[in-house]
Amino acid sequence: MNDVYAAELQASLLLFDNGQSKAALESARYSVASGRASLLNVEQEVLFAAITAYMDVIQAQEFVRIARNDVKVLGEQLDATNNRFEVGEVTRTDVSQTEARLAQSRANLVDSQGALQIARQDYLAAVGVLPG
Repeated sequence: MNDVYAAELQASLLLFDNGQSKAALESARYSVASGRASLLNVEQEVLFAAITAYMDVIQAQEFVRIARNDVKVLGEQLDATNNRFEVGEVTRTDVSQTEARLAQSRANLVDSQGALQIARQDYLAAVGVLPG
């Protein structure tokens, strides 16, 4: 019995491709660099949003503190104006004006508290946790 086996192997090597391989490699490098730059840009946008949200919370907290103090001071001023009215130093109009300023101050406090809640929710959306 005569078993005959045959095998053939062919190989080719491109020696010159007019710079196509080098150009493809450079293109891939630029694509990677572009992807990295895009990632960095997104990271910076996220960080900026978090910082902005944090600063908005700090600012809103300060506005609430100021509004609370304003309500306290105007409440004391109303008490003093009422006392002065009782002894005849001021008119009923003076008392009414002080009451109006106190009412406006209380409304400002409510507005400030609402703005603080919004700022906290914006922070939660940007960072993922409520500010501490």
